[in-house]
Amino acid sequence: KPKGSTYFSNNLNQLYPLSRPELAIVPDLVCKKNLVLKPEAGSIKSAPDLTDALWKIGRRIDSRIFSNQKTGEVKDDHTPLNQVGIPSVLLIDLNYPEFHSENDDLDKCSPVSLRVVYETIKKFLIVYDGN
Repeated sequence: KPKGSTYFSNNLNQLYPLSRPELAIVPDLVCKKNLVLKPEAGSIKSAPDLTDALWKIGRRIDSRIFSNQKTGEVKDDHTPLNQVGIPSVLLIDLNYPEFHSENDDLDKCSPVSLRVVYETIKKFLIVYDGN
């Protein structure tokens, strides 16, 4: 169970007493070489417009990384946010066999993957108006 986003969601009124966050983008396991990000079912269900807009931008930047092939639902840090009404999208590559192993080190990371994810989120934040 995600701890940080669960705490955040449970304490939202104290952390944001005047207004709630409008959306969330959760990048997780996005630095690997040969990164492939697929729209995740929970993101599509809870934030379809947000997911679609993010993927359109990502596909324009690098369609090899941002795939249109969907993946199943993943319980991750976006889940508690979606449950309290904050539309949230998870960016994750589930094909990462080194995750939480002794082989999970920096040589698995790619600056290209990180740059594409960064550029996608940056462009999204500039152009997305919520409509």
